[in-house]
Amino acid sequence: MSDETLIPQLERSIAIVQAGGKPSEVKAQAIQRATEDAKQAAAIQRKQEEIAFLSQFDELDWRKMRPPILAALLRARAFPPAMPGDPMRHLSKEQAIITATWLFRHDFHPASHEWWFNWDTGLPEMSVEGKLSKARTEGWRLGAPKYRRIPEDRKEPLEAYECRLPAYIVDIWQEYQYVAELSLFSLSPKGTPKKGLWANPGGKEHMLRVRALDGCLKQIGYGFSEPIGDDSGETPPSEITISPAVNYKPQGGK
Repeated sequence: MSDETLIPQLERSIAIVQAGGKPSEVKAQAIQRATEDAKQAAAIQRKQEEIAFLSQFDELDWRKMRPPILAALLRARAFPPAMPGDPMRHLSKEQAIITATWLFRHDFHPASHEWWFNWDTGLPEMSVEGKLSKARTEGWRLGAPKYRRIPEDRKEPLEAYECRLPAYIVDIWQEYQYVAELSLFSLSPKGTPKKGLWANPGGKEHMLRVRALDGCLKQIGYGFSEPIGDDSGETPPSEITISPAVNYKPQGGK
């Protein structure tokens, strides 16, 4: 405790004794005041640390940020918990550096939903949104995906989702098709039912549609080595933004 803090406390203690206060009251008030002073000092220190951290940002373009700064931002991003009710997860320093180099490679913004972190492998991977973005960047022009529930009657238990994705590059046009079966995706590697979104009917429909779209993207060369995780925060396919010039058909096509 510094002299600047100790001397005022002694002066207050003497004043209490001179006024007829009991030693126990002197001790209690001294402890209370010391606690208040410590909280105030901690608050000031946190504010100074925040100012020092923010002062390092002289560039808003994430590609031009120094690696330690970008890693610090990535560590601040919260990821879904391992289990419902668990705390949100954050990257370690090493994971943040690995992720930063991966983002540079694929040109994905750190705050986007184009990627997710696979906690089983310890590596970042593309989401379906990222695969769509990558395909457009590399010249593919994609139509709006069309989905079909199997069976179509929603009163019947869900079995699968079919996705058809029109895709055009150079002079090649084709509609890719994939059927994602619930029995292939709804169980964990241990053979137990998956939790999270898979545990409720609406979430199950969404997750299966994501896998159906992912299956189409794999057919045009995206995502063979990067599976879609159950905690990847996937955007529902109906909400994914597709290139506006859609529904391509070659001249004289079908």
